[in-house]
Amino acid sequence: ARIFGYHFLQLGVSEHSMLEASPIGHKLLFVPQYDADTTLPVANNEALPLLSDSVDAVLIHHALDYTPDSHRLLRESARVLMPGGKLVIIGFNPRSSWGMRKLFRWPWDARYISSSRVQDWLKLLDFSIDRVEHCAYLLPVKHTRFVNAAHRFEAFGKRFNAPLGAVYVIVACKQVMPVTP
Repeated sequence: ARIFGYHFLQLGVSEHSMLEASPIGHKLLFVPQYDADTTLPVANNEALPLLSDSVDAVLIHHALDYTPDSHRLLRESARVLMPGGKLVIIGFNPRSSWGMRKLFRWPWDARYISSSRVQDWLKLLDFSIDRVEHCAYLLPVKHTRFVNAAHRFEAFGKRFNAPLGAVYVIVACKQVMPVTP
């Protein structure tokens, strides 16, 4: 809700939009593969059919965890993002209890790229990191006692922004140095 502009692009692995809370008027959502039940446009996340410097904000919703070439996805997002534009990345945290479950290929077959690695990649692409937050501190068990205490896990984790949440959110800004003639 705090990101402003004219065009907001979401890249992800599903057709679930996370852009409803945004005040931006023109919201784009591409799905990575054709489905007969959807009316959304289909586009490869690593080769977007958009002009360079044409989008004010990009949300990458778990797409880095599922794409075959994460570097290419980030470069393509940086290409379409305007100078000073915001990039929001949501990804799975390998250092969480959910990330440890990846050793058993459960619950998803995601790549679980760490937030520190993504931050390094963003710095190479001339992004400045505005903030990194962690969330979803619930343990990956179906025990009633843990589920009922979920709000306490979340409150404790958010209080210290502990890097043990199942999900991380990175907000970065595209930095472009002006060229002096």
